[in-house]
Amino acid sequence: MLQKNAYDLILMDMQMPEMDGLEATRKIRSLPNYHTIPIVAMTANAFEEDREHCKLTDMNDFLSKSVEPERLVEMLATWIPGMPSADERVTPSQQQSVSSHTSHIDFETGLKYFAGKEHNYRKMLDKFVDLYADEAQVILCQLDAADKTAAQRLAHSLKSAAGTLGMESIRQLAQAIEHGIKQEIAETELKANIAALDAALREACAEIQSLQSS
Repeated sequence: MLQKNAYDLILMDMQMPEMDGLEATRKIRSLPNYHTIPIVAMTANAFEEDREHCKLTDMNDFLSKSVEPERLVEMLATWIPGMPSADERVTPSQQQSVSSHTSHIDFETGLKYFAGKEHNYRKMLDKFVDLYADEAQVILCQLDAADKTAAQRLAHSLKSAAGTLGMESIRQLAQAIEHGIKQEIAETELKANIAALDAALREACAEIQSLQSS
């Protein structure tokens, strides 16, 4: 894409299949004319060691997921000359009409990531049901097939999606499973976490469907 188009800045996902963000950054920096293009790392693992890895590969900055719109605009304004700041671009959130909280969904937090736009938030909640309702079982199937890499990647993606939508309990369970696979914890503990995730997902999806029909 860089060889075909001109970009002002690159948002680099740190965990990708086949080539991670660190290797991708090294390859970009080796291309002619791309020694100075701003590259901002994006990761759900906001630890100091991740920041150090980013610095070592000549990334310019670090953005933790889930990404708040105002923080993203501030980051862009820092590295793109002439880019308006968050105060100049971000408008006040629209009036929130969805209920503030269910057992698994914090709507106030979720709406924050969509700049208060309830329609967009509801649309992504529907998409979450379509994509992730059975994700715990999919993760379990990958583990049973001895594909730990795929299972860990699925848990990572679910963690990010849940965090963006204000589903903190699901985000924490997905994170525990992701780390559990990586640390090779006992199978009984890992499967207990997957069972808890499966129950939480079913409850959350039922809450979403009830909300959308009301």
